[in-house]
Amino acid sequence: MMAHTRISAALGACGFRDADTVHARLRGVNTLACTSVKTGSARTKAGPFVGLRPRGAPGERIPPASASVIVRFVMKLHHTRRRGFTLVELLVVIAIIITLAAVLAGVGPRLLAGSRTVNCARNLRQIGMATTMYAGDHNLKLPSTSHQGGGKSWTLTLRPYANEALTAKCAMDPNKKRERTYVINDFLTPHPDGADHLDYSVLAKIDRPEATFLFAEAATSHSSDHFHFSPYHGGEIPPAVFEYQISTGVHGGKANYLFADGHVETLTKRETRTRLATAGTRFVDPSGL
Repeated sequence: MMAHTRISAALGACGFRDADTVHARLRGVNTLACTSVKTGSARTKAGPFVGLRPRGAPGERIPPASASVIVRFVMKLHHTRRRGFTLVELLVVIAIIITLAAVLAGVGPRLLAGSRTVNCARNLRQIGMATTMYAGDHNLKLPSTSHQGGGKSWTLTLRPYANEALTAKCAMDPNKKRERTYVINDFLTPHPDGADHLDYSVLAKIDRPEATFLFAEAATSHSSDHFHFSPYHGGEIPPAVFEYQISTGVHGGKANYLFADGHVETLTKRETRTRLATAGTRFVDPSGL
């Protein structure tokens, strides 16, 4: 009697009426909605009590052994449905979230800076394509500065060759007010100030266009559309002078350079200084002197 009472209480907690209902389920009576499983050659409606075989004749009470099995199953099902996260599991989840956040906090800014470096290189490559098309329409002549082009800077003369979408400014520039960050090498303009006997403004006159940069990223204080390196013709350009005009570390210690043949390179400060110090370098001065 006590066993029957325990069964009824346990079954009632899970929504069953009494042990007779369970007995009916085990006997195949469609008292409850359940699924069918095979037991030998016949099909028995088993529902959640899969594998339990009915014992005794119809109308008999479930034996204590079977009753204890059902009580344990029902109680287990009852507690399983209500079981939540333990404190240890919650602490593990919180630790994982904190670890992921720390990783993203360190990697995120580097990924963003890397994407901006790539976008900057793409902007310069677009300028290089526009320059090539411009030169093709003007007897291989390179675009001029505002001092030499009748007041028209290269930013205006190249724009029609870039579908009016020419970008003259890098997104990494801390100076948000200036018009441009990409500036032309004055050695590749006609008769530059300080060496007016030179004229490398025509592509055919540049012996090694792949070795001489055409555009670079200007330092924050530089506002002109061209650099002023021509006074150092025939001598070595000091790194301090070069870095005063060009932002050699704007991209995490690196900077982008567009060369006269149209390709773009991303160089570190050390690589830039090495090229400046190399004998016969054509990195800035196309004459190599």
